[in-house]
Amino acid sequence: PPALLRQLQRVLLCGNYGDPMWAPELLEMVARMRQEHRALRITMHTNGSGQGAGFWTELAKLKVRVRFGIDGLESTLARYRRGADFEAVMASAEAFIGAGGRATWQLIRFDHNAGEVESARHRAEVMGFARFVVKDTQRFFKARYYPLGPDGRRDYDGVPRLPVYEAGRRVDELAPPPDAIGGPRRSFRKDRDAGTIR
Repeated sequence: PPALLRQLQRVLLCGNYGDPMWAPELLEMVARMRQEHRALRITMHTNGSGQGAGFWTELAKLKVRVRFGIDGLESTLARYRRGADFEAVMASAEAFIGAGGRATWQLIRFDHNAGEVESARHRAEVMGFARFVVKDTQRFFKARYYPLGPDGRRDYDGVPRLPVYEAGRRVDELAPPPDAIGGPRRSFRKDRDAGTIR
């Protein structure tokens, strides 16, 4: 309802169950939010590899901030962002930024893309991204991702491997960058309790 909408300060459109760009009513919903609350801060997280230039131009006009999840360059993006097309993502970002949109390039570092960070940062700068954010993830550091040692127990000195599935079938595995913040961790809880989370 409009009264509730006007109480909000921020709305985050995040793809926990699918990328927001594919919601057929997205532009209509955002237009209504903007009509009811001009100062509302609306941010959308997306991989950006879909929709045409008109969609991205309209999002820019509606003053939606977009955080593009671009985890690598041409040869590495789709390794984690399954099905993402690098050229399509770049076209989406160009259309959005070209229409005055405020965009962030977010790159999650893995072993396979860690060497591309500075090249990606440069490209983001040239394209006019407002921000470039590099994230290290703790998603690797769960017991089930560590290799088994000769004794059948988890080897916490080994390199954890995150399985990647497509259509229910394991197709790849990803490793953290060698210099991941804090190094290998046995659990989030131990990090938190030790006061080492930054």
